[in-house]
Parts: sequence; C-alpha cells; structure tokens
Amino acid sequence: MAAYKMLNTDEIKKLSPKDLNAEIAKSETDLAKRRIKVRLGEDKQNHMVGAVKKYIARLKTPIVNNTKK
Repeated sequence: MAAYKMLNTDEIKKLSPKDLNAEIAKSETDLAKRRIKVRLGEDKQNHMVGAVKKYIARLKTPIVNNTKK
C-alpha cells in the first residue's frame, strides 16, 4: 500500500474547502483500499484503518465548524 503524507492540523487549517474535499476523497479511497487489503490478509498494518478514519474526521472538522458560523 502506497503511503501518503497525512497533513497536520496547522496545514489542514490553511486549506481551502475545495482542497479539503479533494483530500477527503483521496483519504476515503485509501481507507476503502486498506480495509479490503486487511481483510484479504495482504496488508499487515491494520492499525492504519483507524488512523485514516481519524484523519478523515480531522479533515471534516473545519468544514463543519465553518458551516455553523
């Protein structure tokens, strides 16, 4: 599984909503691929499934906070 760099919170805050949505889409695709590979036994890094889920939640937080204003 090709790993990609997860952005930290400071970098996430600087992204535009369009960039956030693109990063969310990329991460959701990666999550689906990881889930399949873990179930098939091809990927031994099953802890990364939870890490990617948390990363997606971090990406969605600024979008939700901006809509509440």
